[in-house]
Amino acid sequence: MKKRIINRLWNGVASLRDYEVEQAIVDGGVILELKGTKETMALTVDDLQKGFQITRASHQSLFNKEQTYKLIDFTWKKNKKDNSQIGLQI
Repeated sequence: MKKRIINRLWNGVASLRDYEVEQAIVDGGVILELKGTKETMALTVDDLQKGFQITRASHQSLFNKEQTYKLIDFTWKKNKKDNSQIGLQI
């Protein structure tokens, strides 16, 4: 699982770009870390497929003017177990 740093939450929701979610599904999940507090949340492939959209608007990338993306939202639920055990395959 790759790690993605989230700068802030909006009303208890973490947002990822649609292409980041697609890549995380291919990679088998993602670990989100909240900047500042260092709280983490692990998202499995099932969790990633259940993401929702608060807004349907498309956004234009600041760096690549030809690329657009939508935000996929996930309700923030911090991990209750030790971070060293996240993503451990048995």
